[in-house]
Amino acid sequence: VVVDRGPADSLYVQVKCRDRKGLLSDIINALKKLPLEVRTAAVTTQPDGLVRDVFEIWLEDSSVQPEDVQNMVHEALFQQYAAGELGKRSRLQQL
Repeated sequence: VVVDRGPADSLYVQVKCRDRKGLLSDIINALKKLPLEVRTAAVTTQPDGLVRDVFEIWLEDSSVQPEDVQNMVHEALFQQYAAGELGKRSRLQQL
């Protein structure tokens, strides 16, 4: 997850990772937790299964820093990944 400053109070949030079910929803849910508005989104899935999603966001609260947005999105993606891995282990242990 990389966050860069754009014009005025906007930021560009770029997510590059392996695609998985629910990924876009997890990213959007992480962004919804912050005081911002998503202005544009470019969602790309490459043939090799990697995604490159770029969101232009406008900050409603100027105290929110790019690092805050980066941490929130990164944490949301990691939590979903960890939950998925734990779920796999639990199902395997039941077998």
